[in-house]
Amino acid sequence: AENRLQQAMEMLQAVFDGIFDPLVLLNNEFKIQMMDKSAIAYYGISSYEEMVGNSCHRTFIGDLNPCEGCEKALYNLSDQPSTFERKGIFDPSRTERVVLYPIKGANGEITDLIVRISDITEKKKIERYIVQNEKMASLGILVSSIAHEINNPNSFVAFNVPILREYIDAMMPIIDDYAEKYPD
Repeated sequence: AENRLQQAMEMLQAVFDGIFDPLVLLNNEFKIQMMDKSAIAYYGISSYEEMVGNSCHRTFIGDLNPCEGCEKALYNLSDQPSTFERKGIFDPSRTERVVLYPIKGANGEITDLIVRISDITEKKKIERYIVQNEKMASLGILVSSIAHEINNPNSFVAFNVPILREYIDAMMPIIDDYAEKYPD
């Protein structure tokens, strides 16, 4: 039984380590149960075994209280994962998405949480770039529409000026004769 338990733990650790995002298994009091290699590298620790049983917020960031998003998620725990975004803990110029996956025990109550942290900085930059490009495209369409609305009457006037000139040139002798006969 001990051998099978050891194999199951090794397999669980292998599954955890196979995921590239940092993963931390916490109990419902935010005490560390297990971590993957990515989380060990992310938090800059040598081994997670010495962290087991300690609260994640005190161990990783030296804070007495859980992170703001984690704390809200803890109070609103449901069967569904909860997600929030935050500035990077170690690099505030980065943006992270944190997902808390609840794990139910045999009695149906949530006993543990898997925390997955994904760096979404590049995705956010691309989204901002796409939004900016869409704004510029919309502005281009608006400007071209306005230019079209202005150019239509201008084209009409420019097209008809030579015709008007011919009419005026044809009428000028008549007007000159009339002005000679009736100078008032």
